[in-house]
Amino acid sequence: MIETTVYRVMMSFQKRFRRRDPSRRDWFYFGGMQMRSKFIMAIVAAYCLLLLSSPVLAHHSMSIYDMSQTVTLKVKITDFDWSNPHVQIHFDVKDDKGNVENWLAECPGPNRLAKGGWTKDTLKSQDEITITGNPTKDGSKSIRLASVVLPNGQELRGRIR
Repeated sequence: MIETTVYRVMMSFQKRFRRRDPSRRDWFYFGGMQMRSKFIMAIVAAYCLLLLSSPVLAHHSMSIYDMSQTVTLKVKITDFDWSNPHVQIHFDVKDDKGNVENWLAECPGPNRLAKGGWTKDTLKSQDEITITGNPTKDGSKSIRLASVVLPNGQELRGRIR
């Protein structure tokens, strides 16, 4: 009995501290030091690629809009495009002479607007609403949406964080 116990202890030490047989192909130790250095180089290369690609992941800026000005317009909706990457509201505005101009309001994505109470059925074609936003610097008929007031008087924000 004692001999068996001593034998088991000796065998466990041999298993722990034995030299690795070079002909044995362990998945963890395959290739030895050379494989470890390849793994470390792969991690470093992946990190460098992620570091260099960060500007690619950035989204476009809102620098085309004049954030120092805000316009409020009474409009008639022509189309409400509830899709990624940005929801778009197409609407008609009558100018001072009574001419109808087609405008566009760029909004955040559907997920962000949904957090503020918007749905794909919030606006319908021919709805008359009041819309507020920042105009473009170049004078084109486009705004960055700040808020809308629906026909029932409910106000929905266009910039939800």
